[in-house]
Amino acid sequence: MALHCFDHQIIGNVICGRQAQATNLGGNEKGLFDPGFVHPPQHGFVGNAGKGFLIDSDLLHIETTPVGWSVAQRLFGLEVDDGVNGGDGERSVWHRFNRPCISMNRKRTMPSQNVTGKISAPVCSGNKCLPGINLLNNQNVALALEENARRRSAHPAIIEGDRCITYQELDQLVRRIAGHLAAQGVGEGSIVGLCLKDSADHLMLHFAVARLGMVILPLDWRWTDVEKERVASFYGAVLIFVEPGALIGCLKCIEADENWHDDVAAQNPDINCAPGGEHPLVLSLSSGTTGRPKGPILSHDQFIARFVIQWVTLGFNQHDRYLSATPLYFGGGRSFTMGTLFSGGSVIMFPPPYMPEDLVAAAEEHEATTLLLVPTLLRRLLQLPDKGKPLLGGLNRLLSTGAVLHPDERQEVMERLNPEFINYYGSTEGGGVSVLLPQHSGDVAHSVGEPIYKTDVQIVDDQGQTLPSGEAGLIRYRGPAVAIGFYHDPEADVEAFKDGWFYPGDIGRLDEDGLLYLVGRAKDVIIRGGVNIYPVEIEQVLLAHEVVAEVAVVAWPHEERGEDIAAFIVVKDKVSTDALLDHCRANLAIYKVPRGIFFVDEMPKSPLGKILKVELTARLQNTD
Repeated sequence: MALHCFDHQIIGNVICGRQAQATNLGGNEKGLFDPGFVHPPQHGFVGNAGKGFLIDSDLLHIETTPVGWSVAQRLFGLEVDDGVNGGDGERSVWHRFNRPCISMNRKRTMPSQNVTGKISAPVCSGNKCLPGINLLNNQNVALALEENARRRSAHPAIIEGDRCITYQELDQLVRRIAGHLAAQGVGEGSIVGLCLKDSADHLMLHFAVARLGMVILPLDWRWTDVEKERVASFYGAVLIFVEPGALIGCLKCIEADENWHDDVAAQNPDINCAPGGEHPLVLSLSSGTTGRPKGPILSHDQFIARFVIQWVTLGFNQHDRYLSATPLYFGGGRSFTMGTLFSGGSVIMFPPPYMPEDLVAAAEEHEATTLLLVPTLLRRLLQLPDKGKPLLGGLNRLLSTGAVLHPDERQEVMERLNPEFINYYGSTEGGGVSVLLPQHSGDVAHSVGEPIYKTDVQIVDDQGQTLPSGEAGLIRYRGPAVAIGFYHDPEADVEAFKDGWFYPGDIGRLDEDGLLYLVGRAKDVIIRGGVNIYPVEIEQVLLAHEVVAEVAVVAWPHEERGEDIAAFIVVKDKVSTDALLDHCRANLAIYKVPRGIFFVDEMPKSPLGKILKVELTARLQNTD
């Protein structure tokens, strides 16, 4: 929807965008603004604490009270002597930036003297022209660290054990890491793999790679060397950061050891920041049907849009203390952790594995405000003794993603862990889709909640025609945080990205209030403890065994993990279950190894010869 100006009035909520039409506003003339990015509601001081403002194509005029001015300083990075003093401590300031931002929480009349025509030249205060800024869009994500180093220099950015890295130190460290990376001869647009355990170094490398305009390729350090090499080679990684002693085949690797730390410390921090905006930032690996994860490309703009959604829908802010207990390899763990640093909050590193009671103690010790966990870990926490109060009651929000909890489990989480529990449904490609908030109770608890900010969700048939409320069909959605395609995978693009919409492969329905309900998954992806596992990859490994003729891998319901892995196999000759499981362990990460192997004489098949996995899954219903 657009924002309109009538008779010097602004009607709207909180919006930033490109000015499409605004000339000689006055009388009954209109100004039409095309929405782009949205500024967090907590920054709506203009109009709340201010007397009036002017938005032009690249110019902002704030006339505000002393209270509003202090907020303006924090938001826009204004200096103490910026602007012109007015009566009773009021200030008036002109500020120039690339795209306008209008922040209003209610209808408000603007003084007529502030409503003028288009201004094409900078406005100066005395002999000083105010510096330009770039609000959110067309940025490199690493620029936020520079800004936070200026405005929150002594504030803790990363806490890792006894180590505390301030924003001043973080900006310098990221610059030095970028300097060392640039010295390797890797250029802008190159793909750099990050195959590390969770640590401050791993997190800083994300921003260092981004600063140089390179593309992050996340790699799970728990994979076997065969898996790592296959994925890194497919995506063309020119360099991979690995743990000490964990070199990957013949690929060019840098070990994050003491020598690397020494080399980084010797670097010059004066490293320019590459362009961001629509430039690619990360290959955010997701599920695939070709034996490897698919790689949707996310730009800086799309990643920052996810941060905005975190602010508006989930309530994240610069005062957060995010306990990073979900691996950075995973989309949610990476996005929430980087978003906290982008906002100026504090990240507390608490990498898995850990005992549930240790996680509870860490949240209390560090006064954490935000925590993301997969359902498997929530279930383990629920097994702890009841202490008569919520175990994670100090959190402002407890989030879960990766799989949907049953309503009774969700209620138990809210009673025993934290009442501010949010279930976040989404995908790696599109980020979040909907949120089930604490106030969603009763029958609504069976849904996955309401669509998140700036995200359109529809239910359509196979031809892309929208279906009425209550009718089940394919889920599709679009928004500023959604990727536009996969990396070098046109066949997958055709299936998942159509007419500007992303199809996650799930079946669902919308009720009359716009709440989304999941009916089933069109995909065969197994979600084991919140981790996406790709059946075809396991099938290919088993088919490589000399006695295996046919194989079908399906999801096996599991009380704690949500789903586990079952493999149905037709063999050519006798072979033991242990031999096949040992073969899997040699070629797959431990969490991809099937829980059980079932030998069958033949596979159930359709007339076209396709294995009917639904029939195989049905055989597991009474199997422990």
